[in-house]
Amino acid sequence: MMQLIDPSLARGIRRAYLESLDATWDKFEKIQKRDKLRRPYLQVESQKGFDKEVERLRKNIESAKLMPSDITIRLKNRALWASLFLTREFGKSPDEALDHGMTPTGYARVQVCALTYPANEWIAPMSVRITAHAIDRVIQRTGIVDLPLRIGDIRAINVELSQSLIWAAAAFFILGKIKIEEGPELTLIFPSANGFFIGKFDVNPVELSLVTFVDRDREWQEQRELFKVLDSIKDTELGLFAADVIARHHIDVEHGEIDASIYRCWRDYGWRIREKIDRPGHLDQYWKSK
Repeated sequence: MMQLIDPSLARGIRRAYLESLDATWDKFEKIQKRDKLRRPYLQVESQKGFDKEVERLRKNIESAKLMPSDITIRLKNRALWASLFLTREFGKSPDEALDHGMTPTGYARVQVCALTYPANEWIAPMSVRITAHAIDRVIQRTGIVDLPLRIGDIRAINVELSQSLIWAAAAFFILGKIKIEEGPELTLIFPSANGFFIGKFDVNPVELSLVTFVDRDREWQEQRELFKVLDSIKDTELGLFAADVIARHHIDVEHGEIDASIYRCWRDYGWRIREKIDRPGHLDQYWKSK
């Protein structure tokens, strides 16, 4: 079981991590603006042109030191490439005179940079966020206790968080076969490098939140049964589900047995894992009381 670090220290590390996301996002935006001045028009008249544009975007992302999760889908006459990464979430401030109504929160927001063939390119936020508490729990897992953060520290946090991004995007497709009012009743589970995230779905506004992270260092029976299914899902399948959400009517995917099995896992095991008496949920209560 993870050892708790001081909550104020975790918050400080989280702030430093979110500031690093700000820096990489600002750098990426500047690189993109310069790129648009040099190349105002997309050159995607073939699959070969699509590949060149993808390589250009990947270099921009690498230059900005963003750490994304990538999807590439190729069909006969269509293609999609998407890069999912995190930025700091901003929220409304009670004092709009000070900062024009926007102030940073402790959350992270999922952004997507996408390119399709036939040609279209866009960058947009997704309706997926990671709570401050979930980020703090990942910081616990990594064992980071020193400031300032080093690049290796930031990478360690990103590795855990980025594993969940495509799962989160794919969740909208999986939930697309049920009535929207049933979504909030489910406990969503997203595997990651060394544990799993517990998520919830809200309908007003429509949004998916990763609310906490659980280390998989001591498996329970429910975990073994759940992850026997979830760990068997191929990245290509998840990528298809996420692609359908990112580029609707471009990559059309039909519901089948794979996404139905994920839904059954969430329905049958999610609530049991959430309520499990010896899961770190009790540590969550301790954490919040500090």
